[in-house]
Amino acid sequence: MHFTHIHKYNFKKTLIALLLVLLANPIILRTEVINQYYKIDSIHFGAANQLDTIFVTNPSLIKDSDIIILHQAKGVNWSYDSISPVGNNGFTGRFEFHVVHKKISNKILVRSISKDTIFNVSYSDTCNLQLVKVGTLNDITKNKTINNTVTCAPWDGSKGGIVAIVADTLILNANIDVSGKGFRGGNPTGDSKATCWENDSTNVSKGYLPKSKMAFGGFKGETIVSIDTNFTRGRTKLYTAGGGGNGYHAGGGGGACFYMGGNGGYEAPLCDTTPKTLGGEGGLGLGLGLLNYPDKNNPNPAIAVFGGGGGCSTQQFPYVASKGGNGGGIIIIMANAIKANGYSLKANGESVTGIATAGAGGGGGGGMILIDISTYLDKLNIEIKGGNGGSVNTVPPMPGPGGGGAGGFLRFNNSILSDSIILRKDEGNFGNPTLPFKNASSGTPGEMMGKLIMPVKDFLFNLMPADQEICEGVTPKLIKASTPKGANNKFRYVWRKSTNKILWDSIANQMTYQPGPLTVTTYYQRIVHPLDENNKVMSAYSDTSTILTIKVWPKIKNNFITLDTDSNVVCKNKQMPLLCRNIKDKEDTIKGGLGPGTYTYLWQDSISAWDSIAPGISNKFTYQPVLNDSAKFRRVVISGVCRSYSNTIKIDVLPTIKNNIISDTQWVALGANIDTIRGLAVNGGDNSYKYIWKKSFDKINWTTFDSTNNVHDIIWPKPTQTDTFYLYRLVISGKSNTCQDISNTITIHILDSIRNNRIKGNDTICSLTKPSDFIGSLPKGGDGVYYYKWEQSNNASFSSPQSFDVISDTIFNPGIIKHNTYFRRIALSGPGYCCKDTSNYIYIHTKPAITNNKILHSLDTTICYNQSLGLIMGTTPLFGDGPYKYFWEIKENGPFSVNNEKDTLKDFTPPSFKDTVQIRRKVISGICQSYSDTLIVKVLSLISNNISGTDTTICKGTDLEKFNALSPKGGDGTYKYLWQCHEENKPWKNCPGNYSVMQYNPPAIDSAIYFRRIVFSGLNDCCKDTSSIGLIKIFELPTSTLTQFDDSLCLGNKIDLSIRLTGKAPIKIKYTNGFETKEKEFNTTGLNTFSETPLIAGVYNYLITSVQDNNKCLAIDMSGTATKHVFEVPVVFAGIDTAVCGDSITLIATKTIGKGKWSLEVPATFYPADTANKVSIKTSAFGPQNVTWEANNGGCIDKKNIQVTFFQPPLDPSIGENQSGPYLFKTHLKAYLPQLGVGKWISPDNSIIIENNSDPETYVENLKFGKNQFIWVVTNGVCQATSDTLIVEATDLKIPEGFSPNGDKINDLFEIKGLENVKDANLTIINRWGKQIYNQPDYKNNWNGTQDGKELPSDTYYYILNVIGRTYKGYIVIRK
Repeated sequence: MHFTHIHKYNFKKTLIALLLVLLANPIILRTEVINQYYKIDSIHFGAANQLDTIFVTNPSLIKDSDIIILHQAKGVNWSYDSISPVGNNGFTGRFEFHVVHKKISNKILVRSISKDTIFNVSYSDTCNLQLVKVGTLNDITKNKTINNTVTCAPWDGSKGGIVAIVADTLILNANIDVSGKGFRGGNPTGDSKATCWENDSTNVSKGYLPKSKMAFGGFKGETIVSIDTNFTRGRTKLYTAGGGGNGYHAGGGGGACFYMGGNGGYEAPLCDTTPKTLGGEGGLGLGLGLLNYPDKNNPNPAIAVFGGGGGCSTQQFPYVASKGGNGGGIIIIMANAIKANGYSLKANGESVTGIATAGAGGGGGGGMILIDISTYLDKLNIEIKGGNGGSVNTVPPMPGPGGGGAGGFLRFNNSILSDSIILRKDEGNFGNPTLPFKNASSGTPGEMMGKLIMPVKDFLFNLMPADQEICEGVTPKLIKASTPKGANNKFRYVWRKSTNKILWDSIANQMTYQPGPLTVTTYYQRIVHPLDENNKVMSAYSDTSTILTIKVWPKIKNNFITLDTDSNVVCKNKQMPLLCRNIKDKEDTIKGGLGPGTYTYLWQDSISAWDSIAPGISNKFTYQPVLNDSAKFRRVVISGVCRSYSNTIKIDVLPTIKNNIISDTQWVALGANIDTIRGLAVNGGDNSYKYIWKKSFDKINWTTFDSTNNVHDIIWPKPTQTDTFYLYRLVISGKSNTCQDISNTITIHILDSIRNNRIKGNDTICSLTKPSDFIGSLPKGGDGVYYYKWEQSNNASFSSPQSFDVISDTIFNPGIIKHNTYFRRIALSGPGYCCKDTSNYIYIHTKPAITNNKILHSLDTTICYNQSLGLIMGTTPLFGDGPYKYFWEIKENGPFSVNNEKDTLKDFTPPSFKDTVQIRRKVISGICQSYSDTLIVKVLSLISNNISGTDTTICKGTDLEKFNALSPKGGDGTYKYLWQCHEENKPWKNCPGNYSVMQYNPPAIDSAIYFRRIVFSGLNDCCKDTSSIGLIKIFELPTSTLTQFDDSLCLGNKIDLSIRLTGKAPIKIKYTNGFETKEKEFNTTGLNTFSETPLIAGVYNYLITSVQDNNKCLAIDMSGTATKHVFEVPVVFAGIDTAVCGDSITLIATKTIGKGKWSLEVPATFYPADTANKVSIKTSAFGPQNVTWEANNGGCIDKKNIQVTFFQPPLDPSIGENQSGPYLFKTHLKAYLPQLGVGKWISPDNSIIIENNSDPETYVENLKFGKNQFIWVVTNGVCQATSDTLIVEATDLKIPEGFSPNGDKINDLFEIKGLENVKDANLTIINRWGKQIYNQPDYKNNWNGTQDGKELPSDTYYYILNVIGRTYKGYIVIRK
């Protein structure tokens, strides 16, 4: 059959183009499981050139042209002796893609399922063979988008565990994750026993154990070996599966993949783990074992194997083991390109979580990822990490942690790994890394390998890229068709082209093709022929691609440009001349491309490169931008994929005129000269300039002031009238005056002159005083706003005047004047005070000032409250303007005022004062007056805040604390102190010690004492205050006596103590027990008791260290000691209840303090002694026995009992004879009840029904043809079971070839041997003419050769016998 694939491979380098493709025709995978899985019942290989048939139960979702995968999960032969694979591995791990040619009911027809040409084997339906639906044949031409996390159905022992995708471009918006979906980890569910190595070293040390031996080894993980149920347990690895933990809770081994997994940890330390090999072994790595295949047609096949499952531990109730981790699943991807968007492909082994109290499971091995991808559009994350082993509880009995799983395996199609792949292939860690003594280990990292040849049948992945469009005469892009896949990965290519799709020409034979320049539309196809091992074409598989079209459009013509002026010179930042249309100034003269209405325009300049876009609006038919630099220009006309480039026009750009700045605005008084108006030297343009000055009175209408002189600066005539006008300078440069620049605009203001500037204020004053204010008139003229500058001089001509600051007030006062002085005012107005005018002058005449007016007293003095200064004397004044008058002024809480109008003498006696005051003397002489310096009299307040004498009481013989005396107030703030004391009926005297401090610290006293404090302050201690009187009393000291003892007790009991106390209750004590200091409080005096419970063992020595009563007095007299010897109570652990086969057992108890001893309730012997913590016990008493381990430490005792059940080994069983017969599908078995233990029938065939498996003579039914095996197993507790096997063989019916119904009672009936064992057997007899002559729905071997009671003639007849779904047909001869 020949397939033609309709597809388009649209691979773009940019993300935008990729998104456009997705929008065009995406396949959005909206479910989490995108594949379907079917168990294959059988495969039938067709004859040469015929299709092969796959038989699948109910393949309802499989349709014609679907892409499927065949995958064989298991099939390796394993030697349980050499612990390695042996013989031919068959197609284990092999897979291949197929296209469904036809689906008929449960039959799926495909082409050429692979066969092994060396060993003549293929896929086996007995080795976990499954069919995976991938998609449809059209999927290879489309994109697939993953929007939700995609996973697979977990491997269930027959199907699942694989995600497979075929697509043009695969886009990830979520992860693809098959972590933990592969081979299953060992599961301890239902297990309830565990045995230490030393208790049954024979079984515990075995690497392979049957399913029934739960006490000796945990389950192995699942692997590529189809395991025998007699070898499902035990510590030894089983290819990639981790071994189960043996003995008492050893950890399971980690699963493997390419390399090996890690080992599980030792069994619990209560066992004597001398061999230290009981942890499950890590799985064996595949290495290249399945990859180096001796098939010359396929020496390195693609292998897809699940990660190995981790092993699990045994579990003894009540402890619980954790399950082994599942291996990682398989991801198979075949695509031209992948866009990961930061998402990942994951096939990690499962990590074991939770904390196990029995042994922990091993981590799952990493899975496999196989990718055949041509292009990576971004970074792709891939994870094939091993799972972590499980952790365990770290308290006794402390089982073994699980081993880590190995990393997985990555296969890819290139020789080396792409830089776009970020690979994580880490090994799984073992559990409890802080317990290295358990000897668990991590797995090994994963591996990767290139040169993957994806096994593809029937389709070759022959994809063409997108169609192209080009302009006439252009070379198209390389036609990069996809890399084919499938067949033997060897291909022959045939390229052909056509201009009409009818006549084709062969043109090339390489994988891709580069066409030359084209002038007409052309079509291309690629034909891919797969080659066999002899490089001959396999025509049945040839694949012709879809047609790729390269559309060719006519060239664009008549694209010519010109300028709309004669000048090609323009000033910078000015609009250039119009680049107009073609010669006829019409757009419709453009020809070619896609035709009228399809043209777009792009103007380019050559400033940086011709492919740049010119500035401004550059997408119109014409072009006229503002330019900054000289440049060449051209126009690009675009129509579809066609472009046309016009002729080139150059534009020269002059620099703009700069620095055209003229002098600033002027304010000029009428009649004054205007300053020359100057401009700066300009630059820019062509360096040749013309100057034009413009004048305006309103900034709207401008006239040329001087257009003939062309002057750089200008001199303006003196103004004759007030006015305001404006000026600027125009500078011109360049061809056709292309560059022009206008300067800044300035304003010329002509103001009126100042008038009416008059002042007055002539005066006679005393020297060193201020005159009256000078009054000036308000001027006129200027700009109406006036300022004044006052000047003073010692002459009327003002030859060297002194100026004051400019003010705006018409009133002015010059301040203190010493000598005769002249004053005048200069009025100012206008900006820069351009208008000025000088006033008349004022004359000030001065008299000599009074001097020597002084007070003969300290100017800063202090008195106490309500005291007087006494006489204040003053000096005799000098100068002035006549006789002197005296006035004494006092300032107290207000202004100075005359104290008394009568106090007019030169000297002064003031009154007493109660507050601070100021005093001065005023002297008057004619118009002059003078004030003396001010005398400040500070009046101190009364002293306050002295101590208030209070009574207090202290402990006898103790030092007094400092009196908490407050800091005084009042006075001058500086104080002196005097402390005075006296005893009862004795005079005051200075207190002992330092009695002149603010806070007095008295010495220790034994009797009561009175005290007071005197405070002094101010000049000559003028201020004084005496406190009230205080009294100090005395308390007696407390005492304590501890009752003495010296004895012992067990840790956890309390120690009782008693103490006798005096003092004032409540009383607080501190005591030590030799380990720590504690506190206690008692509410009464006399004898008190208390107790404490020690926390650690040791000698407790009690001593009272401190006693304090409620008066805060501390005892000096503290007597008595007490001693208590405290022993730790031993804590023992004798193990857990267990069972043993035989009359002896080894037990290990925890070592503890004190002396230990074993004991039984029945006679027993102990070796080496009953006091050893590890002991071998032997007894003749079978059955459950209580064993006690007791420890004694100084009379403190602990003991623990465990129950040990001693079982006798069972005797060999006895059963009946084997049975055989036709259709013997139901029978009863024969065995004998055991003398010891119990018996049970089991059968390897789970479909057989055993009525009562504990009945030695039970019925069985639903047997199969052939030998049916029944095993009578006798068990007694934990003893190894004994068994014997009974065979019941069900043979086929024995149908005779004839019979002779002649009445001689010999062979008179048609008897079919075995039919007596069958119900509802339907027999039909037909004569040679096809007529039915007999039919019996429930035939009982009773046909005597008659029809309706009449004898039939001797002849040959045809029989049809239907029995339990089977049909027997044949001939029977009747002879009489």
